Amino acid sequence: MKTQTSLRCALVGTETLRGKGLKDVLDGKKFPVKVMEFYDTDVKEEFSKLTEFQGAPKVILTRGSALNALGIAGLLAAASGQVS
Repeated sequence: MKTQTSLRCALVGTETLRGKGLKDVLDGKKFPVKVMEFYDTDVKEEFSKLTEFQGAPKVILTRGSALNALGIAGLLAAASGQVS
């Protein structure tokens, strides 16, 4: 019996060139995530910017939200220096 691992992940730096590329790779490979969250330092106001992942619209959250999201199991940093 094959078990499926469901991950809760975050991508920090979603709007950078590297972040967009990483998001496209994860989306194209059908990365097995239960929850995928997106954060970017350029987003100043919550719910003001959208992206898409696995055919569904996703909100890009502020960096402050990322620092407060302590329940994230995996953190994929798209650009160095994004998380302090």
